[in-house]
Amino acid sequence: MLLAAIVGTGVPVDTLYAGMIAESELEPRAERWGRQTETALSYIQADDMQALQWLLDSVWPDVSFGYSQRIVKYHWAGDKTQTVKNVMAVRQAVFDDPEKDLRQMALHLDWCRTQTEKRPLDRVNGDRELGALVCYNAGHYPSLHSNWWTTYGAHVSRYQAALDQARTELAEPPIP
Repeated sequence: MLLAAIVGTGVPVDTLYAGMIAESELEPRAERWGRQTETALSYIQADDMQALQWLLDSVWPDVSFGYSQRIVKYHWAGDKTQTVKNVMAVRQAVFDDPEKDLRQMALHLDWCRTQTEKRPLDRVNGDRELGALVCYNAGHYPSLHSNWWTTYGAHVSRYQAALDQARTELAEPPIP
């Protein structure tokens, strides 16, 4: 599944794998409704779409699903609106086709890798792949002196740990 997702993108498999680790802990049905995920799931279970809309209004745009955890506002599926109908459609599309979710993540990471070209990579120890993951998280590659680096420094550490894990796991020879 990983290899199929990156075909033709130029994204190294360890970069995609690291993104999956950092974003969803490798869970294809991961979901985030801001800091209200448990409450959102209870509303979905109870089929209380009015309460879900109220919750959605309070956490928007921090709503994302699947391996990629791409927020609905910028998602490949749906119409990017802040409606329960759209959010649930995106959720269903991601859960129904995790391979497409990965492919779209790889395509976006490919764009992110282009954003790191000719940019100072001092904040990511010169690691272009870590830079691409930072860009994926931030939505752009932050300038060297941007406040993003101090505000979201923990994100960089999380991505670095995920990239280290991916590189280690993918480098290990298979057990016979």
